[in-house]
Amino acid sequence: MNKLSEAIRAGADIVEDAHGITLMIPGDKNYSGDKPCGCAIGTALYSAGERQIGTAARFRMLAKAFPVAKELPLCPVCDGGYSLYGDNPRTSPGGAIECLYEHHSWSRKAIAEWVETIENALEASSKPPLECKQEETAPESSEVVSTRQIESVLSCRETD
Repeated sequence: MNKLSEAIRAGADIVEDAHGITLMIPGDKNYSGDKPCGCAIGTALYSAGERQIGTAARFRMLAKAFPVAKELPLCPVCDGGYSLYGDNPRTSPGGAIECLYEHHSWSRKAIAEWVETIENALEASSKPPLECKQEETAPESSEVVSTRQIESVLSCRETD
C-alpha cells in the first residue's frame, strides 16, 4: 500500500477508533482489548505493517512509510496544528492529520479524503507539461498571420 489515504481507509476497517492513543494492539501492557485501536496516524502505520509505534516516533515513522506526509499542508481548519504530546505539529510530517483527528474530531474517513485530494494534486503537478512542436507547414508569406493559422502551425500534445 503506497498511498497514505488508502492506508488510513484500510486501517480504519481493522483498527478501532481511539483518541489520545497512537496505537495499542492485543497483548500490549495496559491494554485488554481484543482488536487494535489507535488514532489516524496509528491506523495508517498499522495497515503499513507497523506494530510497535512509539508516541515520540510516530511522525518520523509516518514520513518513512508515506513520504507524502512531508508534503501535507497545515491543518485546513485552524491553519496550524495541535499535538497531544507537545511536539510541533506545524513542522512535523502528519501534524495536520493529528490536529484534524484529535482537536477537530474529524473521522479517519474524512481525513483520508482530505489526504487523497493532496495526493491527487501532487500527482497532477508532477505530470510533464504540454509539449509543443512546430510543424513544417508554416505560412510562407510575410503577411499578418491569423490566430487560426498560428494554431494550425503549432500542435500541442501531452507527453506520456
